[in-house]
Amino acid sequence: MPSTVVRWRFSPAATRSLRLLVYAAVGLLVGPAVGFVGLLLTTLLRADAGLLLLVVALFVGLGVGSGRALVGLASGELPTPIHEDVRALSCRWVAGAVLTTAGLTVWGFRATGVGLELIVGSVVTGVLALVIGAGLRTDGVVDCDGGTLTYRGHTVPLDAVRRVRSARVGPFVLALLRYYDASVGPSTPRFVVCSAAARRAIASVRSSDSATTAPGAEDHATPIAVRLVAAAFGLGCLAVGPLLWVGLPAGGGRLLAVYLGLFGLLFGALFIRYALVA
Repeated sequence: MPSTVVRWRFSPAATRSLRLLVYAAVGLLVGPAVGFVGLLLTTLLRADAGLLLLVVALFVGLGVGSGRALVGLASGELPTPIHEDVRALSCRWVAGAVLTTAGLTVWGFRATGVGLELIVGSVVTGVLALVIGAGLRTDGVVDCDGGTLTYRGHTVPLDAVRRVRSARVGPFVLALLRYYDASVGPSTPRFVVCSAAARRAIASVRSSDSATTAPGAEDHATPIAVRLVAAAFGLGCLAVGPLLWVGLPAGGGRLLAVYLGLFGLLFGALFIRYALVA
């Protein structure tokens, strides 16, 4: 087994694709607001000069306050890794992304009848880009000598890994780890974003380990009754939304069903995950 430690770090400062994802997210989230304000100012310019001045003053005040906040963050008030990410961003790229989506927003309102839909779609896509970027922003260490993977504050013994399925997307390797039953705790990461070198290191450690089962599995064993109770709670939470949708009257009742159903979906997924991996 090679005596080596493999490290990786994916961040906007170190990874070009993550920087592009940040530019896209900022443009999709901020651009529609800038475009909408531009349309509002144009409309007010034709109607009421006093109201226009008030809106401009508020907009400038918010802009100055936001600018000072960004300067304060970039000047070192953030932790070092985030500080480096902020400094790595190009102001030209950020401004270009914002102005591009602002122009598309203005065009959508003037040339089509789906202006509001474009804004909603842009914001939703921007949030998704932020979520994806946060998921891909990772760092970790594979210690081949110690046979461990350090990832998101967890140290995973690689001799507990039964199978690894992975797919490569650009510089990222999306790996799904399957562990021996009751060999690790329920909070141990199952999904890992790592580099290709780290994936090869994990494979080399596992291939050199002749053990067929993970040692100390009984330390993490969860009684079957607890897992059944968790599964029952999870299924019950998942059923809340559909049951309320059918039982409550249309209108406000349906809105309440959707609202509670989203919470039921979240907690149901957590309970069922615990029942499966505990």
